[in-house]
Amino acid sequence: MKRKRIISILLLLTIVLGEIASFPNISSAEPTIIDGITYYDYRDFIKERIRERYKWPEFETPIPIFTIEADGKKVLVEPDEDMQPGSKNRRNPYEKADEVPLLQYTDDEGNKKDFVVPVGTEIKLDASPSIGGRKSPKHPRGKIVRYDWQLGKGYNTKTKKWEGGFDDDKEREKRGEEKWEKNQTPSFKVTEPGDYFIFLNVMDDFDELAKEDKEKGIEPFHNWSENGNWRAKKTIEEAKREGVDKKTRIIGWYFTVARIRVVEPNLKLPNYGEADRIVTDDSGVERDRIIVEDKDGKKMISLEEAEKEGKEATPLKPGETYTVKMWMQNEMPPKHDTKNKGIKLNRYVAYFNGKWSSWDWSDTVENGGGIKSLNYPDTIIPAGKTAYYEWKYTVPDKNTSEIEKEKVRLAWKIPDIELYKKEDNMNPKDDYTHATFPISKPNLRLPNYGFTAKGDRFVTDNNGKKQDRMIVLNKDGKRMISEEEAKRTGKKATPLKSGETYTVKMWMQNMTPPKHDTVNKGIKLNRYVAYFNDKWSSWDWSDTVENGGGIKSLNYPDSIIPAGKTAYYEWKYTVPELKNKKEKIRLAWKIPDIPEYRKDNSDLSDDYTHATFPMAPEDMLMDQDVILLDNKGKPVNYVQPYQQHTVIFRVWKNIGETPVKNPNTTINVELEDSAGIKTVRTITHSQILNYDEYVEFRVSITPTTPWLRAYAVIDRVHHEKGVNDDLTNDDVEKIFATEFNLAVSNFTVTPQLKQINDFHEKHSLSFNYTLTSTADAYLTSVPVEIRLISPGYKKLYRFYYNFAPHESITDNFADVFDLYPGEYTFEIEINPPPRTYKEFKKSSSNPYDDNIDRATVKVIRTLDVDCMECKNSGPRNENKWEKTFKMRQDKYIVSEPKERWICTKEEWVPREEVCHTDRYGNKHCYTIGGYYTCVDGFWETYTVCETADGYPIEWEEDISFFEKFKIDKIEFRNKFYNDSAGKSKIWKRVDANYKNGETLRAKSGYGFELRVTTEYKTNRAEERPRGTSPHNWNRDIPDTWSDPTGNTWSSEYGYTGTCYHTQSRNPAGLPSFGGGEKICVHVGREGWKKNSKKHENYVCFVIFPRYSFGPWYDRTNIYEFEERDSFGKLKTRKVFFNENAKNQIVPVQVITDYAYMLGLDDDEYAEMLKNNPDSQRDYRLQDCKKFYIKIDGGYKDELRTQIYQ
Repeated sequence: MKRKRIISILLLLTIVLGEIASFPNISSAEPTIIDGITYYDYRDFIKERIRERYKWPEFETPIPIFTIEADGKKVLVEPDEDMQPGSKNRRNPYEKADEVPLLQYTDDEGNKKDFVVPVGTEIKLDASPSIGGRKSPKHPRGKIVRYDWQLGKGYNTKTKKWEGGFDDDKEREKRGEEKWEKNQTPSFKVTEPGDYFIFLNVMDDFDELAKEDKEKGIEPFHNWSENGNWRAKKTIEEAKREGVDKKTRIIGWYFTVARIRVVEPNLKLPNYGEADRIVTDDSGVERDRIIVEDKDGKKMISLEEAEKEGKEATPLKPGETYTVKMWMQNEMPPKHDTKNKGIKLNRYVAYFNGKWSSWDWSDTVENGGGIKSLNYPDTIIPAGKTAYYEWKYTVPDKNTSEIEKEKVRLAWKIPDIELYKKEDNMNPKDDYTHATFPISKPNLRLPNYGFTAKGDRFVTDNNGKKQDRMIVLNKDGKRMISEEEAKRTGKKATPLKSGETYTVKMWMQNMTPPKHDTVNKGIKLNRYVAYFNDKWSSWDWSDTVENGGGIKSLNYPDSIIPAGKTAYYEWKYTVPELKNKKEKIRLAWKIPDIPEYRKDNSDLSDDYTHATFPMAPEDMLMDQDVILLDNKGKPVNYVQPYQQHTVIFRVWKNIGETPVKNPNTTINVELEDSAGIKTVRTITHSQILNYDEYVEFRVSITPTTPWLRAYAVIDRVHHEKGVNDDLTNDDVEKIFATEFNLAVSNFTVTPQLKQINDFHEKHSLSFNYTLTSTADAYLTSVPVEIRLISPGYKKLYRFYYNFAPHESITDNFADVFDLYPGEYTFEIEINPPPRTYKEFKKSSSNPYDDNIDRATVKVIRTLDVDCMECKNSGPRNENKWEKTFKMRQDKYIVSEPKERWICTKEEWVPREEVCHTDRYGNKHCYTIGGYYTCVDGFWETYTVCETADGYPIEWEEDISFFEKFKIDKIEFRNKFYNDSAGKSKIWKRVDANYKNGETLRAKSGYGFELRVTTEYKTNRAEERPRGTSPHNWNRDIPDTWSDPTGNTWSSEYGYTGTCYHTQSRNPAGLPSFGGGEKICVHVGREGWKKNSKKHENYVCFVIFPRYSFGPWYDRTNIYEFEERDSFGKLKTRKVFFNENAKNQIVPVQVITDYAYMLGLDDDEYAEMLKNNPDSQRDYRLQDCKKFYIKIDGGYKDELRTQIYQ
């Protein structure tokens, strides 16, 4: 519809297109003008006008078709069928030069080939195949009367430019040539290489509308084609429209286009650099660069190749000869044999540093003196063939001005002579190529032998021997093995010894090429010594002789070094006795980096070499055999308290010949008994310690207990002095002790099972245990603790016992406890931490593993002898409540250092009575002594934990909790249902509830079994305050509960490097009990009340769990009748009905115990439970369900007297 509206508007305007011959506008950059109409829309308007005027059903424009003939080839060119108006899958006509494919022709063998002709070829065109338009299919076709021939010349596919410009009738008229508008068969010569585009549009002789347009004074319509495969973006000139002041343009103009390629005879050299070019030699191998080979045929790497491929350029050596190879191809197309014979190439050599001003092109052979090819030396080069050239280039061998340059450029060029340009080589853009190489310079080199072969270098001495490393000899002429050599060869590195002198040898060669005698005389070498461990921070390079103070060679001490000759250096090195010994020594040589040496030494990368050696090891050893003597000097392995003993330590000089002196052997000793009394001493021996000898230290001690720890370590001063390298064998520790063990056994708490009737009750528990001491001595005040460890944690009792040697004590006591339902675990421990006595057992690494024993008491609740009842308020399966937690974060920091006295020796002060008389004559007496007093010790530096500023931090968190409890399922089994199912021991699930339940079948005289499953669940144990709001805590603050007393704790006293950070919460204890632990089954009672009507044989069963699963906060209990004797015949869990029981329906009620948590004082939940249990606000959890059993007459084969419990 939109297009129809446009045409209608145009009809009113009566647009007429005049006679137009427009250039086809190849440029893709020019924007399409949108303030006009397309030629297709204009054509539709014309067709509509013709239909309206002449009633012709269809109107057609002409079709431009032509032939191209050149160089023996002829091709018909016509518009692409799928680009024409009305085609089914119409393709847009070409609008860009690169979219147009090359014209192809078919050769004599039927092969498709591109239409390519050489420069100078005559192109013949013929438009006679063009087809005229017609008024309608019934009318004859019109006659072509005008031709719009346009040419685009020399299109360059790389630059996207038309090197030869454009040609049309306007340009021809400017040149004074005849127009082609009436020429059906024009011809022209191609003068530019590149792609030629030939465009044609045609007009026929239809002129009916033109006559009318002339009479109206507007631009007349002429019938040009709309059927081409090229659409010009450039608009047709504006034409005046009827009734409108503004002129309107026609957008787009259609041509049939052909693209042919024009080439010129050309000789081409390959190039590898910024603009790559490739030629193909006569063997079919592609060549893309100059090839330079040394005398061994090895290809040199140019700087251009190195930069593009990440390689390293190969320097050319002065005095050496290289083969420089080149190829020149006579390109096809066109198929052109060279007119000239024996075409020569110019060759060039340029020496330079980097700046253009430094370039020296004096070594040039050009034009008449060029180089001939080896394969076409005096003949033409056939079309497509390649000439091969070769040139021997010798790098100058002396200190010429050329060789002073850093680089050399080798270049080839096709001579720029007129004869070549006119006949064989019309494109000079690919006539030149080059390759650039560094030049080897005078250089001095040191050999090097490293951890890997990659860094190896060698030189040749004046005797012709290859030298590849520094040589180090000892005083006997034995060569030392460096760590570098050891790593490469698998040998063992030779240590250098303190105080010994070594000969260090080195060679420096004046490398050739070039043949260069050194300018400098008496060239010196720097020499270095580094002492180090492993890290760079430990390296000591203080022993260095550099530059002016370096070492002269022995063979050229004051003279030049001739080209190719090698100077020999030698240095006497004595290993010093270092104050702080290092592990390794590095010896190094270096050519001084000073300006005057640069004239002889251009490459600094081979000026340094080194060798690394370990220092000779020295070590001392603490003997692991510690000897203990009693007061008679006899070796013993036990301790007698309060008797003098002697501990003997021995230190060896196990490695190295350096004697231990200044200071002599020194050890640090620590002796300690189990009472914590220490003797700490630093002892220096009077004797010098030599290799493979030992010195002995004797230390006296009078222990107060039968346990003694003896520890000694070699003083670190010997490591710093370099006579004790290995610190891992410097200490010893040994325990001397008489068997000393405290143990507890036979711990019981009775009764082990206790039933209570109320919510909680007070009852007495009895504790029994046996304590044993294996000590040889009397022991006083040995502590014993009894603790409740579950639920919660609480210290209950602390007693003190005195033991005779090897005594066992059995003791017991009783106490009253407020007991709640649940399981109580008690623990007893003798000699708990911190240990009053240090114990020792030869049979165990842990002497305290028998200091603890445990016992358990289980408390269950039975409300009354008849079973518990269902609450007045009925079943309650869930509670919800919220708890506010009080949070606190305590943070501690390490204090400033403090001091305290450590006693190492005590003496007994005897008891004695002391009396004095006051001024009134009254006599006063009292007792002193009877204790130990400290007579020796030392001040110890220690730290404690102190509260950090801004702490504690307190806040609150609210957590929501729930508690659920229910009877999950009731299952029933008897003979009736087994018979019905045809199976034995099948359980039937019972549909039971509080108000009513299903009725099951049973036979009188037969038994039945019952299984009840309860579930209890709460989040009270798992849901914890997270401490994330309103504070963001650091990760080093543990997310833990405080201890049961609500206290936080830290390393408040003692030695510590860090302090604990704790986070506490109140209430401190966890809930300790959940879920009723028993159920009652009432058989034969009608109502839920205690005084409800009962059947004759009513009975109540109290049942405890047979199986329990899961933790207390997610617990499942399974109940079954207790197993009992069936009248002496077998064990069974059945309940039986009397054989004479009437046919009746018996109610069965299942009632759980109350379920709730304990240990939650001051909790909102505990407040709920304090309500009157008989009121409707009874928050205790309980489930009650019932069902019925229908009794029918039974058989006589099972025992049946009454309901049997």
